[in-house]
Amino acid sequence: MEGESADRPRNERRRGAVPLAPLRLPSRGQARGATEEVIARINAMISDKVLSPGDRLPAEISFARQLGVPRSAVSRAYAKLEAYGLIRTVPQSGTYLAGIESDALGALMYNVMNANFITVEADDIEHLYRFRAFLEESAALPLVRTATDEDLRALAETQEWVRTKILEQNGTIEDDLLFHLKIAELSGRPFFKSIQLFIAVPMVNVFRPIENSRRTEEMNERWRNSMREHDEIVAALMARDEDRVRQAIWTHCRNSVDFRSNMLRHGAP
Repeated sequence: MEGESADRPRNERRRGAVPLAPLRLPSRGQARGATEEVIARINAMISDKVLSPGDRLPAEISFARQLGVPRSAVSRAYAKLEAYGLIRTVPQSGTYLAGIESDALGALMYNVMNANFITVEADDIEHLYRFRAFLEESAALPLVRTATDEDLRALAETQEWVRTKILEQNGTIEDDLLFHLKIAELSGRPFFKSIQLFIAVPMVNVFRPIENSRRTEEMNERWRNSMREHDEIVAALMARDEDRVRQAIWTHCRNSVDFRSNMLRHGAP
């Protein structure tokens, strides 16, 4: 409608401008950064019915001004939420909340907001890796039948990039994650990629500081073996062999569990 701000979400235009309520940050005993404040604000707006599933979010500049935070904080918050599939960007239109029921959307957003504060214990590692392997198996097995040769070449290229980054440029666990995310992406089901990211964030936060502070020869050897295990997953997919794909994924899982659990229990090997 003429004269109304293009930056205002469509439900605010429909109901009239709603003043922003004070931030309601969950008490976690830790200070949050500006990015988490932005996510907390969006979550509060969903809870207050100011925003509903499918609504357009405020433009970055105006939202940053309203919240009193740098625009970069809004950009990072939007990027983080989009990575988890909770918002989507439509070129030349805007950024929209996912069409997920409000209570579920709010709960998921709360989890994303707190992902950096999750503590992973040694006993959790096996469960996390087994869950990730189950997801990867579910995403990868259909690729034996559905992936094009071009798709699998793209996966192989991603693996080469990951190998170079980790073995030659001291890359860490977040670089390794790109290989697994590529498999999820090729499945054509955004759910797999979103869940992979969700469970990977606390793992990255736990292991990256260890790897950056002390890159041991044992760690380098594990990375070399891990890259060979990635190669076997790619080769199994290219051979269109479901049993081989399944075995390659679970072998990689078992070896990763053993190494990472030991790293947490005893420090960097």
